[in-house]
Amino acid sequence: MKRRRQFTALRSTALEFCLLTGLHGCKYIAQPGKHGVERFFWLLAVGVSVLASAYCMVWAYDFNRAHQTLLAIDTTHYPLWAVAAPAVTVCPSNKVLASRARRLARAM
Repeated sequence: MKRRRQFTALRSTALEFCLLTGLHGCKYIAQPGKHGVERFFWLLAVGVSVLASAYCMVWAYDFNRAHQTLLAIDTTHYPLWAVAAPAVTVCPSNKVLASRARRLARAM
């Protein structure tokens, strides 16, 4: 009896959520008067969308973990108003030997 009451409460809450949410497709699953095939289509479409968005979030998280942004501050005693804009340089995280860089600069 307790499980039946819990199931009924869960179902009515899910039905109310689907009817009142702004998420596209959810209200079509719960609207009265819809054919079962149409409800199944919308349930499938919403389910695939949720899975695809979860996959994209995991992919973006893994990508950003593998390609982290590194920040290097040369000095903290330089006033910000004296920084010429744009003063942001995007460089790869490879280390460069100063002697080789000078040699390359002279060769160019």
